[in-house]
Amino acid sequence: LPPPPRHSSLSLDQFCQRYTSEDNRSFEDILEQTNEKVRERRDALYKRVLSLQGPKPSSSKSAGTTLVAVAEGVEGMRGERGGI
Repeated sequence: LPPPPRHSSLSLDQFCQRYTSEDNRSFEDILEQTNEKVRERRDALYKRVLSLQGPKPSSSKSAGTTLVAVAEGVEGMRGERGGI
């Protein structure tokens, strides 16, 4: 790898302002892409839970059914695109 460029004309404050802002923009882009993937996976899991759950029962046993469906959905998603 070539040596990093030297910016002897920049003060420390100028250097930090220039390169930190670039790093922050890159980080924000990566973070937004990651958050979008999380939202897609969460939405897919939620839809799967709803499809497995069917009509809402009126008894208190529905909470256990939902937890089982969520657990099955999470296990099913581990194989998709690198998993959770």
